[in-house]
Amino acid sequence: MRLGNHHEGASAHRWSLLWTALKVISRAFDTAWLEIAGNFGDDSGDIERARNKLANALLSVASEDSRDEELLKQAALQRMALDYRRRDRLAP
Repeated sequence: MRLGNHHEGASAHRWSLLWTALKVISRAFDTAWLEIAGNFGDDSGDIERARNKLANALLSVASEDSRDEELLKQAALQRMALDYRRRDRLAP
């Protein structure tokens, strides 16, 4: 019976860590978007594509150990910029 309680406690702790990371990632997304939103005009399709690119960039640099909102934001913006540069180089 003790093993079950220990396992349940470990699972609860892991979920708590994941929840904390998710909150940090969400705040990093929001602050990053505030920095770059003006670069994408008023077209709802362009805005949605840009937000999706930012979300993908953020998820590519985040982990369950993510705790530093500013570091995540900067890494995601850097990843997004690199992806745009790469796309521009590949365009005919």
